[in-house]
Amino acid sequence: MKKYFLICLTIIIGVYGCKVDIGDGDIEWHHQIANESEYFDMEDYNIHYIDIGNGLPVFMVHGFADSTYCWHKNMNPLLAAGFRTILIDQPGMGLSGMPPEEHIFSIENQASAVIALADHLGLKQFDIVGSSMGGGISLYLSLKYPEKIRKTIVIDPACYEPPGRVPMILSLPGAETIASVFAGKWTVKGALKDVYFEDSKVDQILIDEYARPMNKPGYMHVITSLRTQYFSDEFHNMTENHGKLKTQLLVIWGENDAWIPLEFGKKLHSIVPGSELRIIEQCGHMPHQEKPDEVNPLIIEFLNADMNHGKIL
Repeated sequence: MKKYFLICLTIIIGVYGCKVDIGDGDIEWHHQIANESEYFDMEDYNIHYIDIGNGLPVFMVHGFADSTYCWHKNMNPLLAAGFRTILIDQPGMGLSGMPPEEHIFSIENQASAVIALADHLGLKQFDIVGSSMGGGISLYLSLKYPEKIRKTIVIDPACYEPPGRVPMILSLPGAETIASVFAGKWTVKGALKDVYFEDSKVDQILIDEYARPMNKPGYMHVITSLRTQYFSDEFHNMTENHGKLKTQLLVIWGENDAWIPLEFGKKLHSIVPGSELRIIEQCGHMPHQEKPDEVNPLIIEFLNADMNHGKIL
């Protein structure tokens, strides 16, 4: 318990800390997307997105305290497979603008940004891939807009209760005050090592990229609000209706996820008729980053082919 408290405190500090010196980060990634960033006006704020390629459109929705960089090991394989990839920064995260203070960061409001962008791009139907909270958003959209979603892929999604010990502590009294005193990339490193199963894969480039949002004005408010507002009545309504999902569903789960247990993935698979569950061994909360060589073929195969109903591998 003491160990978990220290890990959680580390993450709070990392998220809420003061100005942090950031290195160059992933130069190759930034070079590739330098001319691809676009912005869409959501009335009171803008949404940043990356839209590359042709073919069937695939929305990719990141999770808690993340950004389009979430998909830095997945975008190019999807492009090479002939898909149009659309990466979106959720409101207040990544390069997206800050919503007004009265904005509610509920699952339905976060999801509305995806639908608004799809409408802006003139997309009548698309596939969707979501990680963690982005996975919850993907499930929500698939239930609410079955006519718009062709296939759904969720990776360790926040699909039932508040995901794990880390986001929970963000709502504790005094968290903002404690965190404002401390800051450093070491806090981000600690968080990433909790998310990843293999610590050796947490390198300086990854640390720099995930530390970058710590310097964004208003980021503390976004993260706090997500923890307290995301799991709305609409979220709980979604969890009670997973069995009504009509779109084809692939669930990918890291066997050793310390944030959202594999049991949730098995439960989701058992409830959704014809869904497919793929378990990635010796892997944490972000299989698409930690083991992309295993996950990318699963994504591409599923999007390209008819579903193998009810199969667990």
